[in-house]
Parts: sequence; C-alpha cells; structure tokens
Amino acid sequence: MAIEDLPIDLITSFPMDYMHVVCLGVVKTLMTSWIKKRNTTSSLSRDKITILNNLLLCLKGQLPREFRRSTRDLNEFDRYKATELRTFLLYVGPFILKGILDDERYFHFLQLSLAIRILLSPEQCRSKNKCADALLKNFLKYLPKFYDESISTYNFHCLTHLASDCLQYGSCETFSAFKFENKLGMLKRLLKKKNNISAQLYNRLVEQSINISHRDNTQPKICAFFSVVHPNNYYKAQNNLYRVSSISNQDSKVIGQKVLNLSSMFHNPLESSLLDIWQTTKLTVSQESYQHSLKDITKICALRNKNDEFGFFPVIHYD
Repeated sequence: MAIEDLPIDLITSFPMDYMHVVCLGVVKTLMTSWIKKRNTTSSLSRDKITILNNLLLCLKGQLPREFRRSTRDLNEFDRYKATELRTFLLYVGPFILKGILDDERYFHFLQLSLAIRILLSPEQCRSKNKCADALLKNFLKYLPKFYDESISTYNFHCLTHLASDCLQYGSCETFSAFKFENKLGMLKRLLKKKNNISAQLYNRLVEQSINISHRDNTQPKICAFFSVVHPNNYYKAQNNLYRVSSISNQDSKVIGQKVLNLSSMFHNPLESSLLDIWQTTKLTVSQESYQHSLKDITKICALRNKNDEFGFFPVIHYD
C-alpha cells in the first residue's frame, strides 16, 4: 500500500521534530551564515566573531547541571551537537548577541528564540500558541531582508507547522528526538566489547532494572538539583527570583534570598519579563531569607558576563 493511501492526514499526523528542524537545521544555518560565510550581508566581521567567541568561553562552566554540555570555542562549531545549539538558541544567544548582531538582526533572532521557548512550555504552547505562531511567521517574513536566498531551506519552511503541531500534540518536547538521542548515548556507554552487542545490552539493562528495584523510593535530595554555589543556586518561586543560601534535604526545602533590582532583558518582540527572562547590572539580594519546597520552584539558568552583569532564564528543557 502506498503511504498516501493510508487513512491518515499526512500533514498533521507527522509533527516536526524541533531537534532536527530548529536546532540542527535553522539555528546551525543562522550561525553558519554569521561566522563561516564571508562577504555576505549576514557575515560578521572577524573582530565580532572574536568577541562572540570570547563571550562563549566566558560562559564556560556557568551552565547548571541540567545542561549536558558547556559552551565551547567557535573553532569547534562544525562539531556542535544539537544540545549545544539548543542552549545557544534558548539561553546563551539572547544574552550575548546584543551588540554582536545589529539591533534588527538581534530582534529577528529573538523572534525565533521566544517562539520556541513558548512552544516548549506544556502550558504556554497552548495558551500563547497564537503568539508563537505570529513570531515564527514574522521571523520567516523578514528572513530575506537579513540573509541571502540560499538560506531558505526546507527546515525554515517547517517552522510554519510547529505551532499547529503543538496544539495537536502538546509542547515540542512531547515529540522531540532529544530523548531518543540521549537514550542511544546511554546504550552506547553500556557496551564494553565490539561483539555480542545484543547480549551485552540485554545483560546490562537487566542489571540496571534490578538495581533500580532495590533502591530507596525516597524523594530525591535537593542537592541533586541545587547548590549554594553558582551555577546551580538560582530558582524562581511565586513570581520572584531567589539565590540559594542553604538547603534542607531532610524536609526537601530550599532557603533563598530574593534577587533585587531586576529589569527586562529586552522589550521587543515581547517584554522578556512575560517569559520570566530578567537581567541585572548589579546583583543584590535581600537580607531576609525565604523557604520553599522543591515541588514549588523552577530552576533558573543564571549567566554572568565579565562585567558581572547577569541574565536569568527559566530552565525549560527536560533531558
């Protein structure tokens, strides 16, 4: 039977995987046009590429433990993994690209970044779906203004389907290939020899299942998620940001001091504070401490540049 004869809608029944379409597709293409291509309207000067590279290296070691890979040198860009491109799109890029890209191109990049951030949220992918769809359509509309025609690949066209896919299937995470890529990596690490692959995997997975069944089913310790030192020491609770001052694993509580003097990182295409993205040019915290339960808080990725300016982003990926 030909696939077109199946009793399904071939357009809506196969959602677009944002790992390949957005991260390995659109984001890598944009970055390639900035740092690899020469003498085009989108090419960055060598000086700006050097500055961008230095900013990336400045952030090395600043990503919380939820991030599998730290930022690395642009000389290794051709070997960037999907997780690194995701990190650049959602966290690092909005923080460091202002002043590297001109204002219009920075605004253009933010449209993509914020749209994907919305579509990765289980709640906002529906409640703010029209907003995300409008951001993606505007991103595509102005693509020819900032980049040459060769950049418009099939991956860019696929962006037009992402918002509707999320209405039907939930957030981009629910149909992302990231979880499968991570599982493949885990399986590869279980192999010790080149022969008897299936037997090796079976035996190791059986051993793992036995170990899991004998573990304590107690609540995970907060120290597995948070710390009193950077970069695992910021969280959001009750619409405020806090810096961890101490941790109580016994009753699963985290004690923090409220971060003061926050402002929006940008105002267009959306007010960043609407998505809990903040910045501060001088980090100050309250004298008073506040106590929160682990279940009531959201991890925050706090990025700091060489001028001690901070950018705060809710952690929204789940692998």
